[in-house]
Amino acid sequence: MNLPLPAPGTALLVFLFCMPAAAPAGQPPQGKDKRDDILMGSVVKSDSWSMDRNADTEHFTGNVSFSNPAYTLRADEAVYYRGRQEWRVKGKVAVRRLLEDGSTVDLACHRGRYAENGEKAEFFRGAEPVRAAYTATDGRSLRARSDRLLASGAESLMTFEKDFSLVSENIVIVSSRAVYDNIAASFLITGDRPLAAGINEDYNFAMAADRLLFFRDSRDMKASGRVAGWVKDKEAADAAAR
Repeated sequence: MNLPLPAPGTALLVFLFCMPAAAPAGQPPQGKDKRDDILMGSVVKSDSWSMDRNADTEHFTGNVSFSNPAYTLRADEAVYYRGRQEWRVKGKVAVRRLLEDGSTVDLACHRGRYAENGEKAEFFRGAEPVRAAYTATDGRSLRARSDRLLASGAESLMTFEKDFSLVSENIVIVSSRAVYDNIAASFLITGDRPLAAGINEDYNFAMAADRLLFFRDSRDMKASGRVAGWVKDKEAADAAAR
């Protein structure tokens, strides 16, 4: 069944990584991505639809989807609470956002909810954790996972809570909490003594600290607070092993 997107619900997809693409480090943000303006005439598709006038809700059930040139959302079911202007989605929730520079953000979770007032969203795990992936135009990717993810469009922040991990091509970071600042394009990783381990063409390393600051694009990392760990030169380590 195809239905026009309800007028109050045009923000449904804004919460799905509603922050604009980050400006390069040291430069001010350029404003909201023009793709955040959901296209008029877009539709929510589902196998069935019903309205409960007493509860003032709309129910979309079975193969729920929404798409336009910038966003794709799929879920098993969705409910729109008209009075409090809140969306809830559940069951195999999958989201893709195409950013203006050609990079993509993907998210998968069991359920989520979005409050239009305040542009705040929460995503929750089911049998599997909440998974988020950012893929740059050069093919490099960052993959994050956690039990819960909170997103604030107004503040351009995403907060990962409990069993957080971040994986790139050459580094793994684990902790219990991280905050992604889209304007700075960086992760502030705190919680239970974050751990990081990685390898590149010159050395291997592992460290623990009270705080790690990881930059999305450069892959640079800063550690502070009771920093401990090691760095090994790869050539020296290989020579010693022979």
